[in-house]
Amino acid sequence: MRTATYIQQINIFQRLCSDSSQAEQLRRERIMQQRHWLNILVGSFAVFSFYTYAESLDLRDAITQTLQTNPEVLAEQREVDARDRQIREAWGGYLPTVDVTAGYGFQERDPVSQQFSDPDRTRNELERSEARLSARQLVFDGFSTSNEYKNQKSRHESSVFRARFVGEDIALEVTRAFLNI
Repeated sequence: MRTATYIQQINIFQRLCSDSSQAEQLRRERIMQQRHWLNILVGSFAVFSFYTYAESLDLRDAITQTLQTNPEVLAEQREVDARDRQIREAWGGYLPTVDVTAGYGFQERDPVSQQFSDPDRTRNELERSEARLSARQLVFDGFSTSNEYKNQKSRHESSVFRARFVGEDIALEVTRAFLNI
């Protein structure tokens, strides 16, 4: 009898083991299926979003975006800004200048040949304070300021044309790339 119960127990144990291994295998398959569908979902979303972005981008948007972010175009725009500031600097030659200088301090002098009324005193001790305001206006400098102003305006105009040329060149490259797609 003991042998029969022992065999029954072994059979029950084997069924339980096979059931648990089957359950584990079913669980693993279910997880693999979930991962598979998740990968398909994420991949299709990525493809669809890229396709939508590619469809929504037209030539004008591509050119605009490139011109706003291209380093060569941005460098030329900075050059135009620098030339504009140089025009303002040259114009400053026509404007008056005002200088203010102030000073305060203690000054001590030891003269060799001076006699003081007080015999114990041998030096001059002074409290020094001063202020100065000076204004200057250009009257005539041999046309140097006017020529500098004209020179800076011409350099600014040249940099504007250079920036326009670089922008058009980059736009042409974008158009060629866009049409080759």
